[in-house]
Amino acid sequence: MPEGGERRHGSEERRQMEERLSGLVQDATVKVHGPMDAGDGRSPGIWGSGFFVAPGRVLTCAHVLSELVDGRRVWRGDGEIRITYRTPDGSGEATVAGRLWHCLPGMDEVPEGRRGLWPTPDLAIVELTEHVDHPCVWLSDLSTPPSDSGGWLLYRGFTYDEYGSLSDWEGYCQVAGVHGRYVLRLTGHGGEIKEGLSGGPVVDLGRGAVVGVIKSRRNDRDGGNCVRVTALRALRSAGTLGEDPYQDLILAHDGWHWDAQQRHGADNHTWASVQSHLLSRGRPWRPLDRVQALGLLAKLPPAPDVGTIGKLVDEVCPGQRTSRMERPGAWRDGAGLLYDPFDKREEKAVLGYLVNVARQQRRAAPGPAGELIDWALERARSLRPDEREELARLAAPEPIRIGHAGVRSDAPGGFAADPGPLVHRADAEREEPGADQASDPNGASNGAFDPNGAFGAHGRSGPRRSSRPESGPRPDPEAALTDGSAVVLLEFRGDWWLEGLYSWTVRLMSHTGDVELMAVGQGVPVDGLDRPPPDLADALREVFLQADAGRNIAPLCVVLPQELFDIPVDEWEISRSSRHESAGLGAVRFVSVVDQLSYGRTAPEVRRFSREWPPEDTTPRAVPLLGEYGRDYGLGRGYRDGPGRDPGAPAPVLYHCGPISTGPAADALRVALDAWHAVVLWRRDQAGPEVCERFDRGVRELVLGLRNLGELPAAVAELRATSGPDDPASDWAHGIALLWDDPVLRSALTSDLLDTP
Repeated sequence: MPEGGERRHGSEERRQMEERLSGLVQDATVKVHGPMDAGDGRSPGIWGSGFFVAPGRVLTCAHVLSELVDGRRVWRGDGEIRITYRTPDGSGEATVAGRLWHCLPGMDEVPEGRRGLWPTPDLAIVELTEHVDHPCVWLSDLSTPPSDSGGWLLYRGFTYDEYGSLSDWEGYCQVAGVHGRYVLRLTGHGGEIKEGLSGGPVVDLGRGAVVGVIKSRRNDRDGGNCVRVTALRALRSAGTLGEDPYQDLILAHDGWHWDAQQRHGADNHTWASVQSHLLSRGRPWRPLDRVQALGLLAKLPPAPDVGTIGKLVDEVCPGQRTSRMERPGAWRDGAGLLYDPFDKREEKAVLGYLVNVARQQRRAAPGPAGELIDWALERARSLRPDEREELARLAAPEPIRIGHAGVRSDAPGGFAADPGPLVHRADAEREEPGADQASDPNGASNGAFDPNGAFGAHGRSGPRRSSRPESGPRPDPEAALTDGSAVVLLEFRGDWWLEGLYSWTVRLMSHTGDVELMAVGQGVPVDGLDRPPPDLADALREVFLQADAGRNIAPLCVVLPQELFDIPVDEWEISRSSRHESAGLGAVRFVSVVDQLSYGRTAPEVRRFSREWPPEDTTPRAVPLLGEYGRDYGLGRGYRDGPGRDPGAPAPVLYHCGPISTGPAADALRVALDAWHAVVLWRRDQAGPEVCERFDRGVRELVLGLRNLGELPAAVAELRATSGPDDPASDWAHGIALLWDDPVLRSALTSDLLDTP
């Protein structure tokens, strides 16, 4: 077994533990090949290497499967794959059949001509067709790459020696750097990566965990590239399996390791036991703690989305996550984000996160959630008394609320006017309204909006929906969070040096109020904005995955110069998202326009504007932006002259049938915006008198049916989800847009937020 790289083991105990770790890796590493008679005469015709990551699942590189077998395309799931592995009893090897379960990129996304240069992530998972006993490697739960400050990595696989015989190969290397999102560059003195090693594991010897998969080698030089195992989290957004393949894989992985630890105890036959000797003895959160915690997490239902995980992490350690970290895809990844927290002790942070997860899943899985809470509180005995008390308060059941169920005075006979106290738990099940109860802004004569309808109650930054329209999957109601949403901010700015072209930025404002730049782009022509540019679509898809948490769907606020107000952002389709964007953005989430020019106002002006913004409980009133036939402005006296609205007066909602980027409507809108008017409804498309008459009537009925101004954004979102251009009853609302300049959101944005980097 050749060894590449010169290094020092340190103590004799560490040398022994690294040897045992090497044995664990060897036991789980497999040969990937075709039928026994395939290949070039060197049976069994090895294509590459791989390793067991979960019961019945082998991880390898996708390009390893690019061979043709009897004309069948294995990388597209056509035909069987053979996996040869070491038998657990050490008696030799056995071979079992498997089929492609999933690959990244997707099997239909790679042209045949590129099979030899498979693009990253270049990962494939093979599922065995029959049950066999085998060990599994331990996959790192960290979101950051291994350090390039001198730590050694071990890699394994199978290759042919100079005599043509197939043999094990073990080498050592170091991290030379990070390339993009998925790839680690490897280097090492004598660390040669040979043909056949592709798909083999790369192990961080400092932590005793698999961190990568060998992808390629450098010609005539030591080292090469490997793909980080965090790339597996992209399986969540691949969207071809219907479920969540990453969580399915990782829950099985963690469950297997916890079962193995319980079987073997504290001896050195498990990954956690070996890790306990490799890591610093002074760390309070030990590998044996981790394997048990992740094993208990594996008993819970899968995490509903990326945003929920991130939100629970932020609750115990705000600011710990950054956009440079790979987004979490399963409960275990949230715990991995809390190792070495910057502002508190690791032990307290992880235990707090575990309790948060258990509380969030208490209704969906009371047994496993209770088991996790009990273990976390028992494990917290090593914390300070004040920390234990804080954790116990966090783990306590939700308080009981007592209210009264009021009955109208005209209730039918037999019903008491006051039925007495209504007692319910804060986390009790609530019945959702059925489809027949959903509101229809055009059906009733007053266009009443149902606040319990598809888009639920509205917060300052957008609606908090109690369900979703049929255009997207309905989330698990057990997974809903009760606090506010994050907000996604998209801005377009004209490139002053290139006329007609625009740059864009995407930022995420978390529920804690922190704002982070997520992506930038430039050189976008205005006539190309009927649909999102590909790089912008990718950026929005990624940020929505991080921002959406349970049923708190992040609103999208689009900051635009007035000449772009009519671009149909709410109709953009962000394809291949794992959860939400199966229809236009506006049918799934609250999308609003924000006037870019208004952000140039001084701080005192902004504070004055915030004071004048009507409260959410203010009654709204529909006011036409232009008078009949556009002869005069429909702005009432007092709205031209800036702040000074009568607190008791209804809040005007300006509306217009047609585009507002140019012409008289644009001039009138500028007057309104300069007069601090901040709520405008319009129909982007030019329409004839008949449609505009229906639009006028529909908007008036919609606004009249609102109990207060705060319900308007949710009502517009619901209208977008239910209207269609071919439906005579709702075609008036097709292309409806909303300008909603919320001062609370505005106050969270600093002046440098909107500067193009």
